[in-house]
Amino acid sequence: GQTEQVLDEQLKSLVGPDASKFGNLLIAYEPVWAIGTGKVATPEQAQQAHAFIRQRIAAMFGENLAQSLPILYGGSVKPDNAASL
Repeated sequence: GQTEQVLDEQLKSLVGPDASKFGNLLIAYEPVWAIGTGKVATPEQAQQAHAFIRQRIAAMFGENLAQSLPILYGGSVKPDNAASL
């Protein structure tokens, strides 16, 4: 229940750099409860987190960067869940 709060805090570390230098930036997301546990976020959970990240990037650096920024789900992707994630 703290996903957005945690993501918001983590994304604050991007404040300061010149957004024009983000040409090669990508963001990988994995919920802390999934790290090393074998648990996987549902596609809906991953999509909600990615949408929040994109929204915050847009607010911080503009819509163009937010829409072009690759955001990857990095948790326990396997052949049986890769397509849905």
